[in-house]
Amino acid sequence: MPKYHQSLTVPFMLLAMVLFWFSAHDWYVTRINLQQQQLIHELKQGGHDLTWKLQDLHDLVAGFGSGWILQPNGLQIDPKKAEISLAFNDRFIVPDLYQRLRFDWTENPAAPESTHLQLEFSQVDLGVYYYSPTINVKKGVNQINLSELSWNARKGQKNEITSWYQLPTLNTLVWRFSQQKKQTNSAFLSDIKIPQSKPWQTINQSPPLTAKLSNQLREQWQSQRLKQGLILKSPPVMQAYVSLPPWLMFVLGVLSLLAAVKIYQPSIQSPQAAVNKNGALIVIALVAVVAAMMQTRLLFAVLEQHVWIATVVFMMPVLLLVKRWLRPKNHAAVIWIITLLTVGLMFLLSHSTWAFVGDLPLYLLWALAQQVILGPLVSDYLRHKAGFSVLFVALICGVLFALLHMPNQMLMLATFFAGMLWSYAWLRYQNIYANAVSHALLALLFYQSMPAHLLGTARVGLWF
Repeated sequence: MPKYHQSLTVPFMLLAMVLFWFSAHDWYVTRINLQQQQLIHELKQGGHDLTWKLQDLHDLVAGFGSGWILQPNGLQIDPKKAEISLAFNDRFIVPDLYQRLRFDWTENPAAPESTHLQLEFSQVDLGVYYYSPTINVKKGVNQINLSELSWNARKGQKNEITSWYQLPTLNTLVWRFSQQKKQTNSAFLSDIKIPQSKPWQTINQSPPLTAKLSNQLREQWQSQRLKQGLILKSPPVMQAYVSLPPWLMFVLGVLSLLAAVKIYQPSIQSPQAAVNKNGALIVIALVAVVAAMMQTRLLFAVLEQHVWIATVVFMMPVLLLVKRWLRPKNHAAVIWIITLLTVGLMFLLSHSTWAFVGDLPLYLLWALAQQVILGPLVSDYLRHKAGFSVLFVALICGVLFALLHMPNQMLMLATFFAGMLWSYAWLRYQNIYANAVSHALLALLFYQSMPAHLLGTARVGLWF
């Protein structure tokens, strides 16, 4: 291989990172614009119904309420005292458009008297709560006309009777069940639906949001939604970097990364090293496939329903490679010192807040799993099997680590440098504990110290 070809490896790697960076921003923009286009179409047709099947915990606000158990056929309710809060997941109720509530109710055995229900609507952070009068729940399908009820608006100690049409945009709904007499019956609540009552034709025209980072776009979009509720803007509501499709930039980035590895000449020259180099290409391709799938609803749905799959994927390398990381080969004093100094600085930048400590135990396990994959699995293979130099391995690992954090651009930037440093630290010191502790502390303090307009969230993929 000519030397000038060899000199192209680093430029190809950096080009790949730039392409991934651009595609991350525009992938998020495309996703939101398509979602908004679908929302507007449904609202114009009068078909944007809000539904909760109550067959999954994601239909409920975690950690709220009591007196219920999730079952395959719905939510098992203790009708004497149950409280539940429905998860809106960035959805909103505009009272003028949504006037009816439907749900299925079964009791076993049937109660001699009706179960009572009170609904509480509100908007997050507004501080005003709207209570319905007591509603008698009947067996079977219940239909409630929300617009016919008188609502008690409560703010602090002040109470005021108001109509449904005077309520603001809503995104919280709490159900409270009660019975006057103690009974031993249980009930099932399922198939909650708030259908759109009439089409909405008025669409706002406004300039699309623009920002250098996907994080800033997300923060602006979330802020607008919380302040204005159901936003109707003609797509595109966000402006992309370039006119190229994001998937094309992503593919070009993968090809650039593969080209960098292909033209690289490892120090080990043997038939087996050539085979292992092809293995490195396969590793890169697999990581790229996973990163792309993380932007799709398919993988999102699978992991939401089968959390154990992700657990197995991350824990298997930890268990299978335990002999390679269990006993550190070096004290890695340099890593510990750098970590402590950086942690101290970030702690001061976050106003000396100890909030991160509560998340530290679980995050240490999460960091350990990631570091075993990054170090003993990937870095060791690229270094000792494929024969790549330490610096080249670190650069590859940085790009791959960043790739798995799309479309969160700020996190991509942070993990690009962090991935390089942790890969180098593993190859140099072979101390997984230093890397895992460094990962956990730096990550948690990074989330804590970064301004909201620059980071906003640590979520990646479709969760972003």
